[in-house]
Amino acid sequence: GWAHYLLGVAHYCRDELDAARQHLAALVDKRHAVHAQALRNGVIGLVRVHLARGEIDAAWQMMELLAQMDVEGLGLEADDARSLRAQLQVLRGETDRALRWADGFTTPLVYHPWHWLQNPHLAKAHILLARGMDIDVRTALEITAALNELAERTFSVRFQINVLAQRALALAAQDGAVAAL
Repeated sequence: GWAHYLLGVAHYCRDELDAARQHLAALVDKRHAVHAQALRNGVIGLVRVHLARGEIDAAWQMMELLAQMDVEGLGLEADDARSLRAQLQVLRGETDRALRWADGFTTPLVYHPWHWLQNPHLAKAHILLARGMDIDVRTALEITAALNELAERTFSVRFQINVLAQRALALAAQDGAVAAL
């Protein structure tokens, strides 16, 4: 299970979406025989692969599978699942619902393994930028600064790339085109 997950992530990061989907789908096919965290995060990876391919309905199907797994295993959706749902809501034009999640998400930033594809704090920064108010941009900049420092300290280049891309969007929204570049 872990091999499929890590290969799926590697292919996703290289924009080899067919190969990523194949490895991540193998986790779902073998869901009763693989580690629960590999499966959960594999489903998150499948949501992202479907989004990258423009397959919104398939992304939502995987999101519902993730929600079902969380409710059955945890009794509720975990923060990463809620943040992914909120990002999907933005894409669907349900920005108000996504913003309600972002405004209510106040979990402090703590170190966790960066090999997961979904980070709720980074998702919050992304969603706040969708509203685009000055306070939202400042908050997104604060979040990305803290995440970048943590990514540097933990030598997570892949995560740092994602954080810096989000930070560039926040800087551009703050009229910092030069800083964004």
